[in-house]
Amino acid sequence: MIEDLKERIAKKLVTIGTEATLKNLRQGNLEKVFITKNCPEKVRDDIKDFKEDVEIVELDKTNEELGVMCKKQYAISVLGFLKEK
Repeated sequence: MIEDLKERIAKKLVTIGTEATLKNLRQGNLEKVFITKNCPEKVRDDIKDFKEDVEIVELDKTNEELGVMCKKQYAISVLGFLKEK
């Protein structure tokens, strides 16, 4: 997953954060969504409403760990993979 994540970040094929991910989910632009283990329950429920349209992966990592994996200096609770065109 880490290698795939790095590759997609380099290609700018990720959405980072709740708002961007939910917006792209509504538009049908995502193929996979990752949720951290300490993601707020409200956000988790909002994303799970789309479980029929996209693969949802619940990570065994915290939002701080995901932020570090993405080389960001902030916590990331939700991350989405955009569909490749």
